[in-house]
Amino acid sequence: MKERFWLKPVAILLGILSWFYVNILSTTPITREYKVKIAYLNKDDSKNYKVIPEGPEVKIRVKGPRGVFIQTKVEENTFASVDLINCHGGKLTLPVNVIFPSNSNLQLISKEPAQLVINAIKMATKNINIHVNVIGNVPDGYMSSEPSISPNYLSVTAPQDVIDTIKECRIDLYLDDVKRSISEYRQAHIIYMNGTIETDLNSKLISVDNNNVKLDLAVREGYPEKSVIVRPDIINKPPEGRKLESYKVAPEKITITGSAKLLEKIDYLSLEQIDLEKVKKSSSLPLQIKLPKGVKAVNTDKATLEITYSDVLITKNINNLPLDVTHDEEQLVEYDISTYSVELEGFIDDINAIKTNEMKNIIYVKGLSAGIHQIPLEIPYGFSERVKVKSITPASISVTIKLLEKIEDHLQEEPKEKTDSSIISSDSTEITTFTEDKPQIILTSSDSQVIEKIIKPINENNLIASSPENIINKEQD
Repeated sequence: MKERFWLKPVAILLGILSWFYVNILSTTPITREYKVKIAYLNKDDSKNYKVIPEGPEVKIRVKGPRGVFIQTKVEENTFASVDLINCHGGKLTLPVNVIFPSNSNLQLISKEPAQLVINAIKMATKNINIHVNVIGNVPDGYMSSEPSISPNYLSVTAPQDVIDTIKECRIDLYLDDVKRSISEYRQAHIIYMNGTIETDLNSKLISVDNNNVKLDLAVREGYPEKSVIVRPDIINKPPEGRKLESYKVAPEKITITGSAKLLEKIDYLSLEQIDLEKVKKSSSLPLQIKLPKGVKAVNTDKATLEITYSDVLITKNINNLPLDVTHDEEQLVEYDISTYSVELEGFIDDINAIKTNEMKNIIYVKGLSAGIHQIPLEIPYGFSERVKVKSITPASISVTIKLLEKIEDHLQEEPKEKTDSSIISSDSTEITTFTEDKPQIILTSSDSQVIEKIIKPINENNLIASSPENIINKEQD
């Protein structure tokens, strides 16, 4: 056995020589397959394109001497590329180039894919604000501050059409059962216009710089406070002749305190209700602020409502205004109406300042002959210049005039038999005469020479009696 010991080294040496010959010295060709990453050449970064697919690979089949494969490490030293020098965006089909190490005597048999379909997408970058979405409330007896974040935006890079659909970046903060302050780092999510959430912010088409947001929230024992606006509670329209120009509440906001759940539901508070119809002019009204149960005002629970009116022209009808007729002593007159109406236009204060006796309309018939006259009604003298009279109803009055001398002549011609009885007062110009129909009264001239008159119905209109100063018609009796 000792004599054959030398055979072992010889066998090992022969094995080494055989391996060296087969793998190094032998020129017999063999075939191998590899996967090589494809590099993009001549990419213009200034155009801000993103090329899809990212990190593609090509499968190559290579033929060459066995020793070359061992010596050159083909998989590591083979370079595959796609040239983007003519790429200006959009989809392109470009050839895949494969380069082996120099002097390697390797032959490319096949490559898959021989051509690569790429999509060069124009990218845009936008800083999008981060919104902290607070959900729920801290327990009763605790209060929290407004959350603060840093940074308050994310720099998002994506295709322009994707950027245009982003609504906001958001961090959801749940406060239920939170009794301690929060200081930690959170990641924001992208919220699209349609409400969907993008959680993968490092996808192939979307990238975000530094999505590591510091969130701080202070929580302590106590009841929170909230500043809310104060609104008026106004009903009905302004009174006639007024127009509401503006209103203002002072203070515009007040601070309230209460449980977080109650404060969450309150966006504004109302003043006690005001009926504009009862507010006759521009006013400053102190009012109570209506507070919900369980909520208190920190400083004040009262506010002042400033109401400002402007005057507008109105039209108003005034009826049953006095009307009188002035005539001569020898005239007996009768007329068909004793009141009239007017339609006025003006400001309400001017119209209300007019007194009815200032609107008395006096008809002058002195000097007019006997007969029936249509006399137009005129605007009363001394009427306010600030008020316009649009119309007078009726527009005219019918006045019947009889002359006293003619009536006396007519009475002297009447036979005395038609009088049943008479009571004549010798110390007065008033005579009461009883006829078969009814008592009649006539006031004679103020001339004391006229003592006695015999009276009968004077005309078909049942005029009963008249003096030059006064007219008494049947209805007034």
